Amino acid sequence: MKLSQLQYFEVICKYSNITKASEVLHVSQPTLSGVINELEKEFGVTLFYRQRNGITITEDGEKLLELSKTVTVPAENLIQKMRERGSANHTVRMGIPIMTGTVIFPLVFRMLQDQYPDTKLEITEAISPDSISMVSEGLLDAAIVSCDRPLPAAVESITICKLPIRFYMSIDNPLAYMTELDYATIKDTPLVMFSTKTTIYRFVMNEFSKLGITPNIILHSGNLYAIRNLLNNDSASAFLYDGILDPKEENIACIPLPGDPRADIRLIWNRNHNQSAGLKNLIKMLKNNPIEL
Repeated sequence: MKLSQLQYFEVICKYSNITKASEVLHVSQPTLSGVINELEKEFGVTLFYRQRNGITITEDGEKLLELSKTVTVPAENLIQKMRERGSANHTVRMGIPIMTGTVIFPLVFRMLQDQYPDTKLEITEAISPDSISMVSEGLLDAAIVSCDRPLPAAVESITICKLPIRFYMSIDNPLAYMTELDYATIKDTPLVMFSTKTTIYRFVMNEFSKLGITPNIILHSGNLYAIRNLLNNDSASAFLYDGILDPKEENIACIPLPGDPRADIRLIWNRNHNQSAGLKNLIKMLKNNPIEL
């Protein structure tokens, strides 16, 4: 016996007519007839007398109707309360990349506070590939990620901005006053790079590979404080997103790259999971208000 069978049974009893019940439930008549047959077989009783002009409930049918409501009414109350709870949930578990989040997240957070102050964020810092996996598995409700590869089938996304990739170095570096750098010019420059899983790493390595160059990577680090200090004392240079560090406040220069490369920054969520009120607010906000840099 299933809850849906009892719910169908109650509607059939209400109208004493399978045709009418079929119209109300938007379920085929053979399906409803099958439900009655299955219940009668399971309980070993006759629930309706079949007549030419319709059906009439039996004494056993009356008893099942009475008992059925002790199950369906509480179940429907439970469903309603849980739906209300879900629609009132304004908390979003959100993944933020360390580097991208430094630029994008403050803008998103401020906008969210202005437009939907009841929506709360629980932040997890993770590189984009890990955030994508966690959204796919339901461990996060949403994430801001940089995308250069196809997303899993269950993951839906919207582009919220295109973030420029720049080359950062100390102002004491002889190359610091160039208006644009090419990859051949910086082939011997000591570099500090983010994780090999990141979009920016794959992009940079692909550009060097096109020229047959092996870059001089001396360190992989996701610590922006350490990267900033390495740049300030001219120990290394780095490929970072525009806005990660402020040249006006640092001993560094930020130089454009050929073609003005930009990373596709997206908000992602799992289309197969129920969306809380908070997540709906976040999606709606960023659909209607792309980030302007």
